[in-house]
Amino acid sequence: MTLRPLPYRRPTTLSLAIALAFAGAAVLQGCGGDDAVIAQPEPNPPATPGTPAPPVNQSLIGTVATGLPATNVPVSILDASGASRSAVTDATGAFTADVTGLQAPFAASATLADGSRLVSVLPALAGGTGRINVTPLTNAIAARLAGGDPAALLAAGALAASATQGKVDAAVSELRGALSAQLTAAGLDPATFDPITTAFAADGTGADRLLDRVGVTVDSGGVTLADRFASPDAPAAVSLSGAVTSAPATLAAAVADGPSGTALVAFRRKMQACLDVPLPSRASVDAAGDVSAVHPTCAAVADASFQHNGYPFGRRYQQVLTEPEFDRAVVGPPSVLYVESGKAVIGYQIANNAGFPVQFAEFLDKKGADWAAVGNQRKYDAFVELRALRTIPVNAANATPGVDRLRLLLLFNPTGPGAQDVSTVRVKGPGLPAAGVVLTRSRTCGTAGFMAVVNKTGLVTTANGTSYISWVNNSSSPNFELAFANPTSPGYVWPNASVSYREAPMTDAEIAAQIPRYAKYTFEVFRPLLAGGTPSGVPDDTFEARLTGNPIGPGQLATLPWATLQQETIDSALKPTGTNASASPTVPMKWTIPPGGPAVFSLSGFTQNAIVPADTTGLSALRRTFNEAVPRGSTSGAIALDADDVKPGTAGAPFLAQSAEAQNPRCTPTLGALDATAATYRDLGTSQRLDGGLRMFTIHFWQNP
Repeated sequence: MTLRPLPYRRPTTLSLAIALAFAGAAVLQGCGGDDAVIAQPEPNPPATPGTPAPPVNQSLIGTVATGLPATNVPVSILDASGASRSAVTDATGAFTADVTGLQAPFAASATLADGSRLVSVLPALAGGTGRINVTPLTNAIAARLAGGDPAALLAAGALAASATQGKVDAAVSELRGALSAQLTAAGLDPATFDPITTAFAADGTGADRLLDRVGVTVDSGGVTLADRFASPDAPAAVSLSGAVTSAPATLAAAVADGPSGTALVAFRRKMQACLDVPLPSRASVDAAGDVSAVHPTCAAVADASFQHNGYPFGRRYQQVLTEPEFDRAVVGPPSVLYVESGKAVIGYQIANNAGFPVQFAEFLDKKGADWAAVGNQRKYDAFVELRALRTIPVNAANATPGVDRLRLLLLFNPTGPGAQDVSTVRVKGPGLPAAGVVLTRSRTCGTAGFMAVVNKTGLVTTANGTSYISWVNNSSSPNFELAFANPTSPGYVWPNASVSYREAPMTDAEIAAQIPRYAKYTFEVFRPLLAGGTPSGVPDDTFEARLTGNPIGPGQLATLPWATLQQETIDSALKPTGTNASASPTVPMKWTIPPGGPAVFSLSGFTQNAIVPADTTGLSALRRTFNEAVPRGSTSGAIALDADDVKPGTAGAPFLAQSAEAQNPRCTPTLGALDATAATYRDLGTSQRLDGGLRMFTIHFWQNP
């Protein structure tokens, strides 16, 4: 007996139940007959008039990556009608989402571990499976389609209007044109590569290597593409803005090569393994409190040639190797900042056990097949840092107003490696006078860690020209002031006669035009003529340092998340009638951080008390400057002074040992009293650091008229 299929009719609930019951019996009967054929339902049977066709199974696949696979991150799929699906990436960054029944165009968004979001679009889906990668490059395409924020495409109406096939093709073509040199360098075809639909693995080759190399910035002005492997002196970047074009500017390819995402992961794992070593075992500390040896696991992070500002690996990372706040510390993902002289400079963070990050820039060099930490290979402890300062007056009777300032810290440590016989340093670079700013040692208490600014004329010799400037009486600032904003009094006047101020303050436009990110500064080092003779003015040594801190203009100072001292601290320590106004080796402090603001990581202070009469060398005021580190995340702490904290910069210099007038015997480890004496001054402050490296100081001060 042969069972023949009947014409298809939509079953009722009752007929379907009966059919299923008889189907079971038919199977049993069919087992015993050679000529038995079981009736099978037709796949996707044709619909009768008025009946919708069954949906065809469809799915989207893709890879979420940034140069590294984005593992275990949520991916959201949105269609033209606003319907959505979700997926999660696997260990390779790959995902699959069932989009059966959804309508193209599609948008995919992935939320990365750092909270940032990447967007991608796919205008059409032909067949059962389509690919939609989600990367910084697809985010750039989405930004160009949206005319700004890529997230605008996550609204159904905007997606349908902006992600048409023609518009997406044009944006992909524009990106290919801008990155043609980088595509070729990565072994990709500039004529056919599509960041959205080209399959790739996050393995450091092909399209993934392109992600290692190309940095993408999206803001209200458009999309900026940069070659991370370029030197800061020849930055490679192009901007895509306005209407999408078929002839974009082409991003020049850097000559140098840099580390892959895999190499950066290897560095991160080594550094994390070091910090997973129990805190007491990470490093040995000598009698002076300095790291003298590190655990083998930590030593494996760096090459044997490591030197950073004259220090070995253990001294460079002493804080995270020895401080209790970095027990159970976590290393964040590194990224390439730039490549110079074959070395890659990477930026990364180490979060303390309270979750607050410390930013580091490290230098990697290729050693065989590996990239190892080598430091900046500089033999002196010196650097240039952009700083923002807010001063807040406490004494209403004082005529000195508060003000926000931008300044360059020109740091050369006279007690650091190789510097004990250095008398004078001249610094040249963007924002400074063309002749340079001159630094020398100071007699001010607490200046042993830096040289102070003595002139902005570039003159390194004494007035009679017989010797190099070797020390100064009262100067105590290593900062050179660039700009100001927001004075608390309309009568504020820029003190251009001061040796540590520019002749005229810089504007936003001038800073943007003259001080680039990673600006280069030249240090010229002079040593005293111990054997006599006439100074030649030719430096004994020269080296370069790049700017730390992302440049901003004075117009942005008002928007910064400044910490402030609590009124309790102001009343007790910054008023002559306060309970902590007397001379003391310790001062307790409390502060408040605005929501979302960076943590305070150090406290600072400065006092000035008149010396009456002035001593025989002309010292007329006893000044003390000091700093104290505090755990990130805290809102209270104390300055605790010891003898090392108040040493003057002239102490310990062999060429000044026989000069009695260069010494300062008054440097006792106490904070000078805040009394009613004329010219008495005291300030207390906090220090923070923004993600871009800019360091912020908030200073509250009392000054007697």
